[in-house]
This record gives sequence, C-alpha cells and structure tokens, in this order.
Amino acid sequence: VLGALMMHCRGCPVSAAGILAAAAHLKLYPVIFLPAFLVSIDEHYLVRPSAQAAATLELGRSHSLRDAVVRLQRARSQPGFRPLSHARVVWLRIQFALAFGVAYTCLLAVCTSWCGRTYLREGLLYHLSRTDARHNFSPFFYPTLLALGSAPSGDGTSPLLQAMLGHVLAYGPLLVSAGMLLLIAIKLGADLPFCMLLQATAFVALNKVCTAQYFVWYLSLLPLALPSTLAAAERHRRPAAALVCGWAGSCGAWLWLAYRLA
Repeated sequence: VLGALMMHCRGCPVSAAGILAAAAHLKLYPVIFLPAFLVSIDEHYLVRPSAQAAATLELGRSHSLRDAVVRLQRARSQPGFRPLSHARVVWLRIQFALAFGVAYTCLLAVCTSWCGRTYLREGLLYHLSRTDARHNFSPFFYPTLLALGSAPSGDGTSPLLQAMLGHVLAYGPLLVSAGMLLLIAIKLGADLPFCMLLQATAFVALNKVCTAQYFVWYLSLLPLALPSTLAAAERHRRPAAALVCGWAGSCGAWLWLAYRLA
C-alpha cells in the first residue's frame, strides 16, 4: 500500500496501480483505496510548475515517501501550475483502472489455475459471507454471536430468525462500509494520504470481523497524514496525546468486557 502511494505521488499512476493490485491480491483490503486513487487523479495531478515555483518548492526526485507526499501537497497550493485538461484526467483514470484490473486479473488467473476453485472460494468469496463471533473488536461480534446459535437454549429465538440475522450481519456491514468508503473518497480524495487514513479507519471500525492486527492498516498511514491534521501543530499536541490514550484505554476496556463474556 505504501509503495503504491509512493509511486502515485511520484507521478507514476500505472506503476501505482500495479503495486496496489499486487497488495490487494496478497491481502484483499487494499482494494478499498481504489476509489480514492482514482479521485486523486484530478486537474492538479502531474502538473508541471513554472521555474520559479519549482525553485521555491525545491521539487525534484523524492527519495522518501514522506518527502513525496509533503511536496505534492505543497505543490498543489502554489501558483504557477498549469492544470490538466479534463480529457487528460479521464485518460489517466482509465489507465489506472485498466492497469489495476489487468494486474489483478493476471494474478487471479495464476492462482486459480494453480489451486482451482479452492482459491476462489477461500481467498475471495469467503470474505463476502464470513461471520465470525470471535473477532471481538468488531461492533457486530455480539449480535453475530447470538445469530450463530450461541444464545442460551430456550430463549425463544426461532432458527429462521437466526438465519435471517446471520445474512444481515454477513452482508449489511459490507454495504455500510462501501457507502462510507465511497463518500470519503469523493469528499477527500484530493488529499490522498489523509483520505486513505480515514478510509482504513472507517473500514476497520465498521468491519464485521476485526482483531488488533487490523489496526496496522491505518496506523501505518498515520505518519503520512499528519501534515494534513491539526495533531502536528504545537498547540494541539496535548489533545492529540489525550486522544491516543483514550483510544488505547477504550481498547483495553473493550477487551476486558469481551474476556468476561468469553
């Protein structure tokens, strides 16, 4: 994911799409960032500054992801940039989508020819209907626990109602997450690192299965999004520290309740 973001900020959308496809092949969740990448390719993408603006920004080949992100964000706000035409923006977006689709399809075809339907069932389709009540960081874990038939016997819940609840809990969170991810991409796609951070956070928070390892999905993006947040400012360090402590404390409280339940 970070490699795709770096290539995208360096102005290599096709390479970024290929890396993002490889990441989605290894771990399916990076596919949630695809709308944000497409939205970020706007009239300010791949712009060429004037000589004066380039000298002011010290634009050059960035050797770190942080430099590439910061310089791209600073470049968008500087005068002297010539915006891309609408046709050029559409073509770049088509290139990105095609590169992602081709790369992912090739990897999918290789693994399908190697493992057959087992790969399709366990590597892709399994995530659509998956219900797991033991991922206790998910807000849906307790309703899922009841829907899977773990409620005390004699509670009056019919098998049909339990089956219906199981289907709602299997597909409902996916629809909610899809709507949230698309809305965040449309509203904040111009600031790609910050948008990806919010997308990953929303996806993990609303996911039907979640363990502590899922936190890495958005914590790895936090340092890159700090230039876009107030947490980096001097006067907001204490509130930011309080938020971090509150997040850690809430995780501990949630786990304690889950432990007591189990």
